[in-house]
Amino acid sequence: MKKFNFIYLALALVGVISLTSCEHKYADFTPGAKDANLGVYFPSVDPIVVTAEDISVNIKVARLNTAGDAEVSVRYDDFESGIFTMPKSVLFAAGESEANILVQFDASEFTPGKQYPVLIQLDSTEASQYGVAENIFQIGIAEPWVALEGKGQYRDDFMGPMYGGPSGIVVEANWVQHALEKNRYRIVEPFAQNAVPYIIGGVPEDMTFTTPGYIEFVVKEGGAVEIPSSWLGFKLDVGTGKPEDFYLASLADGFLEEGVFWFPTKETIMWHIPDGRGNYANKEGLFAASLPGYEIKDMSISAAYRGTTLESDNSTISAVVEFALGADVDKYRFTVLPGYVEEYDESVEALINESEEITYYEGNKEKLSWKLSLEEVGMYTLVFVPFKENGNPSMDKVGSYQFYYPGKDATTLPEVGTMGLGFNTVSALTGQDYEADFPSDYFLALALFADYKEVRSIKYWVGEVATLEAAVASGVSPKDIVANYGTDATSSVEDLKATFNPEYGYGSAIVGPFNLKNSLNYVALVSFETMYGYTNTYKVERELPNATGIEIGAYTISEPLEGNPNNAIQISFTGAYEEDTIAMNISDMGNALTFLGEIDRKSNTLVFDGFEESYGPLFNSVAFYANEEQTAAYGYWACSDAEWAEATNLVFSFDADGVVASLDNYFGNMVFDLATGDYLGSMWAFSPEATVSKVVEETPEETPEETPEETPEETPAPSKMRSAKSLDAGLKMTLSVASKKASFSAEAYEGPVVRNLKSNVVLGF
Repeated sequence: MKKFNFIYLALALVGVISLTSCEHKYADFTPGAKDANLGVYFPSVDPIVVTAEDISVNIKVARLNTAGDAEVSVRYDDFESGIFTMPKSVLFAAGESEANILVQFDASEFTPGKQYPVLIQLDSTEASQYGVAENIFQIGIAEPWVALEGKGQYRDDFMGPMYGGPSGIVVEANWVQHALEKNRYRIVEPFAQNAVPYIIGGVPEDMTFTTPGYIEFVVKEGGAVEIPSSWLGFKLDVGTGKPEDFYLASLADGFLEEGVFWFPTKETIMWHIPDGRGNYANKEGLFAASLPGYEIKDMSISAAYRGTTLESDNSTISAVVEFALGADVDKYRFTVLPGYVEEYDESVEALINESEEITYYEGNKEKLSWKLSLEEVGMYTLVFVPFKENGNPSMDKVGSYQFYYPGKDATTLPEVGTMGLGFNTVSALTGQDYEADFPSDYFLALALFADYKEVRSIKYWVGEVATLEAAVASGVSPKDIVANYGTDATSSVEDLKATFNPEYGYGSAIVGPFNLKNSLNYVALVSFETMYGYTNTYKVERELPNATGIEIGAYTISEPLEGNPNNAIQISFTGAYEEDTIAMNISDMGNALTFLGEIDRKSNTLVFDGFEESYGPLFNSVAFYANEEQTAAYGYWACSDAEWAEATNLVFSFDADGVVASLDNYFGNMVFDLATGDYLGSMWAFSPEATVSKVVEETPEETPEETPEETPEETPAPSKMRSAKSLDAGLKMTLSVASKKASFSAEAYEGPVVRNLKSNVVLGF
């Protein structure tokens, strides 16, 4: 191995390394030097669209040195085995700068919309150091999309803020709908060359426009909307040294309402480049898109309890509430009802008609905070109506908000009733046979239990026990883990309400299922923010037993080499996400990589093709910076020969007891000079002669446990709480509280607020 032509630049900066077994020192190199070889490269690496009738396509190859006839070897890897065929070389005629590789296939067997990958590598000894000579080409049939008549709107909360501009700029764009899957829509070219200047004031010098981009919206069952990774149709250099395609994808669902796709929750959308790196978009929660015939009109309104304020007499306490308005709300009216009120039609009618039978107040964008004088401690309900500029109410945005007013004694807050969770297999939680869809060896789900009237919001975090233990050891509390890294599940409150059983005093909701790696211990943390201002956090653990038949755990690979007698690494194996799969974990450079592989029981081997669960394919390509100066990069090579020239899968053999016993090919961590492509050395390198041995874990001596000074109370699990199958999902509770009136007064408020919050972490169940 002498040189490597780079396609993908570093994904992460790992730090300074020391090299071993180096073949070469750094070579002198002047940027811009002319290629001394043929300088072959692919002039285009864009996805290739074919029709069902096509049987071949030409992929263009260019060269910089056009003197004489030339033949350049071609190597390809068909990931879908058997789909593609092509010659082993490409021929250039004398004086010609371009030639074609004829790729053959039967497109009639392609699934429309699916892209089929094929890796094509040009001879590295003839490759240009300035172009791409190795690429995974995507070939497929375009999906059937039908244009919608008219133009829709796109409201930006991505590109504008990325360039320091405002959120909320609206541009017009065309729409298409999938001809077969009617729940799929695409807004076409929202970042077209003529639209970008309007969004950010000009076109950046490093921005190039490719084939027409789009943002896809998929309306799921139940009305939730997802943005799958969508190609935006432009390239930018974000520090990788080359223009990168940009994509958008949603991290949490939005919704479709009156022809508008809304994503009001901030930072629920991310832009990314092909290697997965990116950043949050939708920083202000303004990202939206409207179908033709509809306009983006934000008539949303929400309320929040902000705490209490003490009057100047040092005895009078008032509640403080705050409203948030959508951009198109002109004004709003509200009233206050005592108790947790769910039926308030009469109050809404009175607000619209400005009835004298109720006490109400009116606000606008300049009047959002209010001080409420309430007579009694307890639950209250705000009922509010937003109005359009023409004075008409926006009936679909009428809403309510419940809050608890503690009065003067804010330190004594009500305790919640039944609240907690279960963490088990889908079949166990539901009482139904889901083994075929969600096998118990690979899937777990959460069951939430609570009185919906006591829940403000819900967040959860599911991960490995080892991850939680490491975080806690570093000083991070379970509550903080959920707050900072958890996933919002507040939509489950509707399920708690729908299944509420007045006899038990709680309802249930299922979250998940979660497809998890087999053979590991998992923990679920769930935080319920209560109506009373404090948060209860619950913890439960569950182990997925080893179903692989492989002796999982840590292994050492070692093989003394000349100049590197300590040539060894430690890896570990765990189960993966489905039957006959395995995961290999490597943390040799502190980057905690997990490669997914298959268990071949006929040959008693573990086979890894280089797919890493976070980064995708990594083998036989540089992937990470190797030093702080970012002049060198490393990657993981799996080869069949001692010259490290023929890439192959990484294969381990295991014995009759499932113990991994040997490495069956060459495997190494290789380092290259980023400027020249020269091979610098290896961090470690192994041949099939390497020793693979299971690490024997020592059992620590047992020490008496110390009794802690304070033991947090654990709420006992109620007798009906062990499984969701014991709940009657058809029961609902209806409250007859329409037209209730509260004795209260309100005034606009801009002063300080005492926030009545307490942390109540409960670990148990």
